[in-house]
Amino acid sequence: MRTLATQVRLRRLLRAYGAEADRLLADPIGAPFARRKLAELAAAVREAWVEDSTTVAIPSVRRHVNRALAAVDASIAALERPSADPRRLAGELQEAALPLILMLRSLEEVPERQLLDWIGAAHLARTA
Repeated sequence: MRTLATQVRLRRLLRAYGAEADRLLADPIGAPFARRKLAELAAAVREAWVEDSTTVAIPSVRRHVNRALAAVDASIAALERPSADPRRLAGELQEAALPLILMLRSLEEVPERQLLDWIGAAHLARTA
């Protein structure tokens, strides 16, 4: 399975979110700009995932990635709340994104046929 583009863009988003969180602590007025910038990076992650997910025939993996990306989106959207704590939100984003990066990375190394065998869905490979 190919997920490298998603991984690269997700790592870029993590780095940018950390930098923006530090800036927002010093100057909270920049929240709308930071949110737009991060939303663009998150959109790039989703675009990469749309392309990469065509190589993933296991629906549960696609659902898991989509749930994690929804958590990333929620963390970005929360930046504009007046009571938003950029450091806490950066932590929430990391909690969603880091395990996702590790999972996607491991998918690169395991043949899809083996994954299907593990979940007992070998018949899915024949019908996909």
